[in-house]
Amino acid sequence: MSSPFVPAVVSSDRRGVLVVDDSALIRRLVADIVGESGDFRVVGEAASGAEAIAACLALDPAVVTLDIEMPGLGGLETLGYLMSESPRPVVIVSGGTTRRGEDLVVQALELGAVDFVRKPSVGSALDVDTLRTRVLQALRAATLGHIEPPRVVPRRAWRRESPPRIREERDREVAAGRLLVVATSTGGPKALAELCAGLVLPEGTAGVIVQHMPPGFTNTLAHRLDEVAHDRVRECTDGSPLLAGEWTVLAGGAQWVIVRPHGAARVRMAPEIAGPIRPAADPLLASAVDAFGSHVDAVILTGMGRDGAHGAALVRGAGGRVLVQSPETAAIGGMPQAALDAAGADWCGPLDRLAAAISTMCASSPQSSRRA
Repeated sequence: MSSPFVPAVVSSDRRGVLVVDDSALIRRLVADIVGESGDFRVVGEAASGAEAIAACLALDPAVVTLDIEMPGLGGLETLGYLMSESPRPVVIVSGGTTRRGEDLVVQALELGAVDFVRKPSVGSALDVDTLRTRVLQALRAATLGHIEPPRVVPRRAWRRESPPRIREERDREVAAGRLLVVATSTGGPKALAELCAGLVLPEGTAGVIVQHMPPGFTNTLAHRLDEVAHDRVRECTDGSPLLAGEWTVLAGGAQWVIVRPHGAARVRMAPEIAGPIRPAADPLLASAVDAFGSHVDAVILTGMGRDGAHGAALVRGAGGRVLVQSPETAAIGGMPQAALDAAGADWCGPLDRLAAAISTMCASSPQSSRRA
């Protein structure tokens, strides 16, 4: 390569994309998909983190596709620099087939990457159609996003100071009498880390997290959230109990419902529920209302689409409360706006006020709608 990066020579009003990957094959595949899309154009390619930073400064792309595992300056370090010094939408393109790869992807999403696309692994059948669909979905979501530098959420050193005291008090397993269901999609891992770090689940309440993610990644997400949360966080299995003072992350790649046959609620896999989003918030919320009636609170965070809107309406209709991240402050405002349109809200405001709002509202009776 004769220069630190390869600039494109295309002149167009289509939104510019910088393609970053140490694999020439993946760069070519992604660049071809972008160039043929009609919505985007390739403004340059880079094969390393250092080249990517130089290209961003020189070419000012609207969106960056970024490999997470590269020699030298890796994807996380590159992303951290871009989000702090030159914020713009970033889509992670990663194999993500190992535990380390999944952890790196979740860390990238916590740092502010808008979405991720799983690229074909070495030796696997090359499904270009699937790759094309996901790349274009992610790029279109990225252009709708609200980008801001990530807040630093302290992890292990912080955890040693305060969570053990809270967790020891709740060492005895107690069945939940109330549910707090948090639904999110694009931009969710970053928002969830901030929420779980700032919130102690109210007495008698179990938390359930519905994050749109493939299998494997939700387990990594649960482990990472457990490092920052005041309360325990675990990924569910079929039949997992919902315990007061614990968060349950619904496992990716499946649909889940809540059952409460003898007073002790559990999550159950529901393969009979169709739909492309797995796990989805709407069927989960519908089953939560069936099981808990008015003792359900729903939180709708950042994400694309309408998942959670119908469920939020059911929650409010049953006498529960709905709290919504204000769409203008969300990474992607689609899910919050859909929930507001379908159900209204008992509270709507920015993420940094959400934990306090939950604590206040769960200690009081439902109130009329208000906007923070």
